[in-house]
Amino acid sequence: MLRSHAITIGQLSRRTGVPIKVLRTYEGLGFLSTRHQFHLGEKTLYTWCALDTLAFPALLGRTARVISSCPVTGKEIRLTVTPEAITDLEPAGAVASVRLPGEDTDLCHVQEDICNDG
Repeated sequence: MLRSHAITIGQLSRRTGVPIKVLRTYEGLGFLSTRHQFHLGEKTLYTWCALDTLAFPALLGRTARVISSCPVTGKEIRLTVTPEAITDLEPAGAVASVRLPGEDTDLCHVQEDICNDG
């Protein structure tokens, strides 16, 4: 069953093994289901952006299995990310795109302005 309420940063740290200091540096990471997820062993974490699923494991120095979906087709995308590389990409031709912030980007709405495009 998915949690329907927020948890503390201390709880997130204990459940994931990620130090509180590291977690405080990032937003958009948690246990509430999104279409972007990565697995550290038996633990599943969800992110706002597809790019975050690639960055967080590398920043943590951990290997993770990533599951996301294409925002256009809805097709599932799977891969493994290590601190050094991306492997096991399915479908093999999948790509990630990032909308760069512009003058009209509202930093209070990063998820809507940047992350929702993929």
